[in-house]
Amino acid sequence: MEDCGLLHPTTFPSVPRLFNKIYGKIHAQFKSFTGMKRWLVDSAIESKTALIKGGPIYKHKLYDFLVFNKIKNLLGGKVE
Repeated sequence: MEDCGLLHPTTFPSVPRLFNKIYGKIHAQFKSFTGMKRWLVDSAIESKTALIKGGPIYKHKLYDFLVFNKIKNLLGGKVE
């Protein structure tokens, strides 16, 4: 994760084991949230999942700004 912050990749080809490690770190951080932060993250994930299942448009301005851009920045900021 530290290397991603330094290298700023635009694509991220990898193996499932590495994706599982990244998911584990992010998920552990989300699980530690309580109260309003926890509600916001849960709502953002629920909304994003529904958008992805619904069709080609999967951007949500509020949740992308408040929650998902922080994850994107952990991975270098340019990953789509």
